[in-house]
Amino acid sequence: MDAGVLKHRVSLQQAELMPLPGGSFAETHKTFAAAWAGVRLTSGAEDSLTGRRIERARYRVTLRERAGLRAADRILWREHVLRVLACDESPEDGRYLTFMTEEERGR
Repeated sequence: MDAGVLKHRVSLQQAELMPLPGGSFAETHKTFAAAWAGVRLTSGAEDSLTGRRIERARYRVTLRERAGLRAADRILWREHVLRVLACDESPEDGRYLTFMTEEERGR
C-alpha cells in the first residue's frame, strides 16, 4: 500500500463505562490517538424500522499498524462516527491494519 492514500485525519476513541447514580453505567468514548488514514465507502443501505428510517454505511479504514483499537471502539472521521466491527490482523506487508466499520444514522 502506498502511504499517500492515508490522507484523512481521524481520531481513535476507546469505549469507557462511566458509573451513574443508582449503580448503572453509561458508555462514553475518549480519544486516545489521532492518525492519518485511508477511508473508503464499501456499502450503504436504508432500513425502515418501526416507522423510523435508518441509514447504514460501511467503510474500510486503513491505518499504519498500531495497538489499542478494539471492536468496542470507534473512529471519528469528519462528521462521521464509525463503529469498529472487525480488523484484518494479517495485513499484506505487516505495516498497515484494515478495519471494517459501520456508521448508523437515524432520521
